[in-house]
Amino acid sequence: MATPADPEMGVLEIEQPERVKTWGEWCHETFVEDKYFWLIIVILLVANIGIYRSTFLGRWIGFMLSAYSAIANDSIQTLGTFIASTRGIFAWWKQWIWVALIFIGTTVYSWAAFDGDISYGRLKSKGYDTAPTEFNYLQIAAPMVLLILTRLRIPVSTTFMILTSFVGKVSALNKTIVKSVQGYGIAFVLAVVVYAPFCKFVTEYCDRTRGNLSRLWTPVQWITSGVLWSVWLQQDMSNIAVFLPRSLSIVELLFSVVFISAGLGLMLFQGGEKIQRVVDEKTRVKDVPEATLVNFLFAIVLFVFKIASQIPMSTTWCFIGLLAGRELSMAARKVSGKSFASAF
Repeated sequence: MATPADPEMGVLEIEQPERVKTWGEWCHETFVEDKYFWLIIVILLVANIGIYRSTFLGRWIGFMLSAYSAIANDSIQTLGTFIASTRGIFAWWKQWIWVALIFIGTTVYSWAAFDGDISYGRLKSKGYDTAPTEFNYLQIAAPMVLLILTRLRIPVSTTFMILTSFVGKVSALNKTIVKSVQGYGIAFVLAVVVYAPFCKFVTEYCDRTRGNLSRLWTPVQWITSGVLWSVWLQQDMSNIAVFLPRSLSIVELLFSVVFISAGLGLMLFQGGEKIQRVVDEKTRVKDVPEATLVNFLFAIVLFVFKIASQIPMSTTWCFIGLLAGRELSMAARKVSGKSFASAF
């Protein structure tokens, strides 16, 4: 295992591929070692029989569950490369302070600028503009299922898991789907345009500077990660705030901000939820320049769609499109160690 000459330069050890677990080993790790998680899930699913019948409980428990599950599942596309490339270099609490400050600033700005709405107007588009006054079992159970999928390291669209269960018009759902498909296509094309001609240069640069990377990359990485995190919040806070009134009071805002900030701290303390392994397995994302480039391109795509319309969309589809174009381009240029067929 190779290690960098100076870990402050921001390059981690080059991990060897993990041995593939047997079915028995996977079951033991997933269900036996994680038995308390599954116990909590069972309790929540049973308790939901009473929770969804109360507007107050359904609103706030649904919000808390969706806040943690949506951010944890989507962390692979927002904070995943940041966590992977800074793990062991910066203490988790330093990461938390940076991430929490950006979250608080982004959320409070939306609350002030959009008349108490923390979703940047996403929930004021037709079909999503009415705050729920009653809930059904599946609407509260959706973030519980998302918690399960996140624990099993299965990335999904939190928009389609949670937000669309509240859609009031079919036309609004159709617009969300169309915008998400467009996001996938544009992200895929952008990744191919950037990586097909330049991926060899980028990978050679990373190999050449490993262990001797300029200190300038550290602030660049933190800034690009912060910008991506903020833009993602502007797109996907709607998945979390859909349970809440469309205009929050100062007390409701403070509770929301404190709870989500605490959840971010818990996630970063763990080094990312278990779904973080999805990012760790991607080609070369632990190299700071590579991680920074992925974040920069993804932030561009999300920003373009943010200003294009207020219709909610699946940011997960955009991220998958970006990774698909990146992996195929690197395989085609023979710099990823994978065949084109394997990458496809």
